[in-house]
Amino acid sequence: MPSKLIQWFVIIFTVGVVGSLLAVLVQHARTTARKMSSSNNLKSIGLAIHNFESAYKYLPSGCDAEAKHGWMSRIFPYMESSTWYSETDFNVSWEHPLNRDHFKTRILSYQIPDCEYRFTTEGYGITNYLANPAVLHRNSKVTFSQLTAGLANVWLVGESAGNKTPFGYPFNWRELHWPLSTDSDGLGAWSDGAHFCKVDGSVIFLSNKTDRAIVEQLAEAAPLPAQELWSRPERQFRGSKTKVNNYVDYVGKDDTDRKGGPPYSRVVLNKVGSAEFIDFQSGMIDVDVVMAKYLEAKVLRIKFPQTEQELQRICKLNELETLCLQRNYSRDPNAVRGLELGLLLEGLRKLPKLTFLELNADSDELPTIQQALPHCEVVLSKGW
Repeated sequence: MPSKLIQWFVIIFTVGVVGSLLAVLVQHARTTARKMSSSNNLKSIGLAIHNFESAYKYLPSGCDAEAKHGWMSRIFPYMESSTWYSETDFNVSWEHPLNRDHFKTRILSYQIPDCEYRFTTEGYGITNYLANPAVLHRNSKVTFSQLTAGLANVWLVGESAGNKTPFGYPFNWRELHWPLSTDSDGLGAWSDGAHFCKVDGSVIFLSNKTDRAIVEQLAEAAPLPAQELWSRPERQFRGSKTKVNNYVDYVGKDDTDRKGGPPYSRVVLNKVGSAEFIDFQSGMIDVDVVMAKYLEAKVLRIKFPQTEQELQRICKLNELETLCLQRNYSRDPNAVRGLELGLLLEGLRKLPKLTFLELNADSDELPTIQQALPHCEVVLSKGW
């Protein structure tokens, strides 16, 4: 009897050991696959930055002078074939009501697969990759020739550690310090180190076993500019594992096929089903039906009204706070530019809560607009 009991103990112990080893091997395989995918993401980001440089002859700015948008938004056309970039309003901040919901999405190329947090608590899609502030900083236009240490000796983008940020955040850069860490406000995504894409497009893996002098030489190869150009606000984002507050009614489009089919419009809804943002894209959409259904909308993007009837339709939205009027901007003096400005302003004065207006207009028309709408911020744009 004792002998059989011992045999059972041996079998159970063996199964436990084998099971533990298999679990370790599976976890190691998963981690290896995630590392490889992340390395490929960095290669794609590096290639997109190179394609941007080929088009403009300088590297993308870390963010614009007013910190409205960051480098990750600017390189997006060179990363994915998507309408996301064309639907982004670069005239206003990434967090402006015209853009806010637009950034509440995941960009898979900007995230390590199966990362712990995919969104912030506000619903913004996060990124696991941050840039070198010596190369991509505020209002920067660095050229390859300025990197005298050589493109293979300057790091460009690396895997971030703690304090994840949204991909649309304008200040997506951090300094490289030794040692790397997974829980600091620095760089180091893995327990044993982090991947880095260098300016030449190659990807390397650095760990805390890497000679400190090598890491510091890579970090200091390109000197930092004046501090005001690379310092960041002390803003923290809390992570969330699920997407929040992103209800969209796609009007005029088959829900089973949102990537193709006819043009459509979208209405962003809050948790109780009320409209926050109506975004009319081109297409044969029954505007009257949509706007009658969502009279409580606070944000509207629509074509510049051509008639007084179209203007009256807009003026029915008594809760409207933000209005973006789109029209094709033409140098042709005979081109139809829509309703006469005076009539437009007379109508918009009837909107009691309007505080922001974006429209295509000449700069010499701005004083007239501001005088007619003294409590409204006005932004001029040049076509869509």
